[in-house]
Amino acid sequence: MKFTTHASERCKERSISKKDLKIEYVKSLPIYTTENGCIKYLDMENSLVYYVRGNIIVTMIAPRDPKGNPDPIKMLRYYAHGQGIPFNKFCRDNLFNKCNRGYKCKYIHVN
Repeated sequence: MKFTTHASERCKERSISKKDLKIEYVKSLPIYTTENGCIKYLDMENSLVYYVRGNIIVTMIAPRDPKGNPDPIKMLRYYAHGQGIPFNKFCRDNLFNKCNRGYKCKYIHVN
């Protein structure tokens, strides 16, 4: 697997081991969108968006809130957009493990 110089710098910033990151893993993630020849893959678990062109990771971004913390709401918005499902159909309480409705919840839960 290949990384651009920019992606390598991002790996260092985020303490991501390039040895552990496999293109098969990235390509198994849900797709957010395609733009300028790059496919954007969502890593919901690690709050990262990978920009991939062919088998090369061009860069990665980590959506953050104004305080610099990972922003799960923004990631859920990206996921909803990529799946073509309205954002309002998703349970935001579930993102913070605060949904008490369980299987009775009328909203979609994303893990």
